Amino acid sequence: MKAISQNPQNLWMEVERALTEHTASGYKMACIEAEKVFYYKLRERGYPVGNIKQIMMLFGWKLSNKDALSKALAKTDEIKNTFEYTLSSFEAEDIVVAYKDAVNDFSHAKALSWQRKLTIFWDNYISFRSSFAKVLFSGLFGFFLLVKFLSATQIGKDIAGLFVGMADFIFSWFILLIGLGLVLGIVALAIMAAVDKKTKIKDIK
Repeated sequence: MKAISQNPQNLWMEVERALTEHTASGYKMACIEAEKVFYYKLRERGYPVGNIKQIMMLFGWKLSNKDALSKALAKTDEIKNTFEYTLSSFEAEDIVVAYKDAVNDFSHAKALSWQRKLTIFWDNYISFRSSFAKVLFSGLFGFFLLVKFLSATQIGKDIAGLFVGMADFIFSWFILLIGLGLVLGIVALAIMAAVDKKTKIKDIK
């Protein structure tokens, strides 16, 4: 889930607004928006949200009603992935309350220490147990294996030379565009400075 740049209070207002619509789509939207606020609070307090199951397992003791939040997360996931999902006003309100309680619990809990953050980052992204690390190391191994294969044959060397030529061409234009952008930026700043100077001179007169 992507980060949210809005004020959490405004997000809760959006949840309330969706509930007051008293429509099936409004109830669903209220649950989804409430989940966003919950993830926002987790990020704000330094918790990685890539693996919510791990967060629930390690820090569920901080929740006043862990079972309610687990059900809310499961229901929200079902809402987002099931067409024509029926949701009553009572269910929607229970889900929203579960998220509100969780946000309140994490708001009053201590933020993660940097040691704890490093441990969780290791478990989720660097440790061989994480899917990210497996994909990364598999990709690196495959890349170097391909380089070894290409260097072993003349055809491979020709193919590698073709890719190198393409890279040189792309980056030559890329660097040229960056240089052109810098020149245009400097010219624009010089023009703005000159106009500003003339304006100040007129004001003095």
